[in-house]
Amino acid sequence: MGERFTVPFVVGADGAGSAVRGQLGIGFEGSTYEMAFALIDTYIEGHLPPDEISYYQTTNGTLVVVPQPQGVFRFLSVMPDGGEMSREAMQQIIDTRGPHGVRITEPVWETVFRVHARRATDFRRGRVFLAGDAAHVHSPAGGQGMNNGLQDAQNLSWKLAAVLQGRSPLALLDSYGTERAEATRRIVRDTDLHTRALTARTARRAAVRDTAFRLLDRSGAAAALYAPVMAGRRLAYTPERATQQPSDRRCRVRNRLPGAVGPGSVFPRALALALGTAGPDADPAAWTLVLRPPAGDALWAPRAERALTAGRPGLRVLAPLPKVLAGHGICATPGYHLIRPDGHIAAHGHLADLDRLEAELALGITGEGDG
Repeated sequence: MGERFTVPFVVGADGAGSAVRGQLGIGFEGSTYEMAFALIDTYIEGHLPPDEISYYQTTNGTLVVVPQPQGVFRFLSVMPDGGEMSREAMQQIIDTRGPHGVRITEPVWETVFRVHARRATDFRRGRVFLAGDAAHVHSPAGGQGMNNGLQDAQNLSWKLAAVLQGRSPLALLDSYGTERAEATRRIVRDTDLHTRALTARTARRAAVRDTAFRLLDRSGAAAALYAPVMAGRRLAYTPERATQQPSDRRCRVRNRLPGAVGPGSVFPRALALALGTAGPDADPAAWTLVLRPPAGDALWAPRAERALTAGRPGLRVLAPLPKVLAGHGICATPGYHLIRPDGHIAAHGHLADLDRLEAELALGITGEGDG
């Protein structure tokens, strides 16, 4: 017998065929790739690296091999036109596209599937939110599906908790849909490019792909640039309000440069650990204000702390030595960085921008909340 109860919010995380999304009448726009993908998890004879993902690329297609726990390996490839999935079919793909001397011995799971690139037209409708596959599905290339869903959960969970506990205003939840839709657009675009590269069907396109991959590998750019993207470490949300940025236009331009850390970016992990704002002992609900006092003014930081923390018990203020902040892409001008509980920089400004900081604090942490 079903139960009926009342809750303040609902999160639809019920998969690509989401009933929640359907009942809300939210669209799921996008497309489906023409090709079918074959996947098999199996024990093998022969040797494969147990701690590396391997890509084997030929003009016939790409084969991806992913080590799994307990000696199982996952083989993923585009199915030949008109082909059907079987142990023999995958073995033929391995023989023609992949490592020599590897034989399938004991399959534990296999499937054929088509890949979609779709996202919900809205991530929120009133007090109902969509997350995970209910909000977006895309190619598995790059392994971003789980990352994207976990980032949805992280983005939404701390905001819901803050509103429900009265520490933040209800308006804080408005940013969930905007931020996660932006992140999903990027991931769908990136995984689409990755998929089209891996499934190049002509010799010319395959040659261009292989040349680009070799150059990236030899130059070290693949590890330096693409690996952080795959790991989700380049996730940044575009600032929506003028009060999130300093009034100094030069700094706003600087924040757009590669390597710069500005509003929307993740506060550098190494620096967050050093300051105690991240790690197992950090308060997951706390906002952090990192101050850079003007040189020679020992009283500025204490005065700012007293003024800004009044009525905001969930706000901690830190004023580390300038040498601690050096070398992390942090703006060196005296001022502040306001960091959200999820580690993203909510706002950055200089000494003349404390009124902007007050506006941002009111949006994120009031101490009274109206949720």
